[in-house]
Amino acid sequence: PGVEGLGLLPGVVGKFAFEEPLAVPQIGWNGISPQQESPMFTGLESGDAVYFVHSYRVAPTAALTPWTLCLSRYGETYVSGV
Repeated sequence: PGVEGLGLLPGVVGKFAFEEPLAVPQIGWNGISPQQESPMFTGLESGDAVYFVHSYRVAPTAALTPWTLCLSRYGETYVSGV
């Protein structure tokens, strides 16, 4: 946080901003919600779980929509694949 990235994609990386008592880092299985077709999803359907280990997230924005392959939810919705 507070450090500029490479600037390849629009968006801001930040800490999870939820009030629920969830553990951070998120370590474990979580569902995905595909937003676009991608070979990355071959054999997967909406709601299928993939494994996550992370402490930060990128919130979905209109500017990031063309890049967003999938969303997930862990206390809040975040971009989980680009």
